[in-house]
Amino acid sequence: LVIAGLGEIQIYEIAHRKNVTIDENAIGDFLKNFLHLLYDWKNFNPQDTLKTIGPFTTDGLVEKIKAQLTERREKDFKDKVISQGITNLEFNFSKDQVVASFDKVLRVNGIPLVIPTEIGFNLVKKSSTKWNPIGLYVNGMIEHEGSRD
Repeated sequence: LVIAGLGEIQIYEIAHRKNVTIDENAIGDFLKNFLHLLYDWKNFNPQDTLKTIGPFTTDGLVEKIKAQLTERREKDFKDKVISQGITNLEFNFSKDQVVASFDKVLRVNGIPLVIPTEIGFNLVKKSSTKWNPIGLYVNGMIEHEGSRD
């Protein structure tokens, strides 16, 4: 039974729960969204980034990302105006892992720096939520920045 409320009106419907098939397209869409949440920002604010990626990551990974973002803010980006985006996103699917290749475009005080990046993901299937209906979570990431061969 699903109850939807529209103001004072309640609508009752019968619904059936179905398993969602998670194929390469669904994983690619999930990771594309995750990467944009993590790496696309106009103003660098670690707390905002952590809030947006929270529904898609395990608790242990959130803590690791928090430490990395805080360190970058204090050491690398202190007193600088920065923004970042990603482009040229591609995925390579293998039996054991998904690797994303893309370019980060980091703007420091208006000057763009292009950083070729590859990330290998460890994904886990857990319960579905309102914000994460397929129940896929990023449990680990291995990131390499620099030239790609």
